[in-house]
Amino acid sequence: MTALPVPTPSDEPTSTVASRPGDASGALVFTGGVSAVECVPYDLVDAGGHTVAIGRVFGIPVDLVGGQPLVYVDRGTTPQAGPSPDG
Repeated sequence: MTALPVPTPSDEPTSTVASRPGDASGALVFTGGVSAVECVPYDLVDAGGHTVAIGRVFGIPVDLVGGQPLVYVDRGTTPQAGPSPDG
């Protein structure tokens, strides 16, 4: 397994994108998004002409301020594209 670098907010101090260190892993979380999954590097897998990076999920931030996601899931049905019927 090859170690992958984990970016931190201090890596680009002049960035205008709102971010913070993640609560669980310290990985960079962009706070203006609609969702995020906080991961740390786990493995690199050779996939023909590509290398797939696999991360281990450590947390899911709940304080993001972005708009509604493009896909919603109504449990018991198939995921649908577009805004939820409620809003």
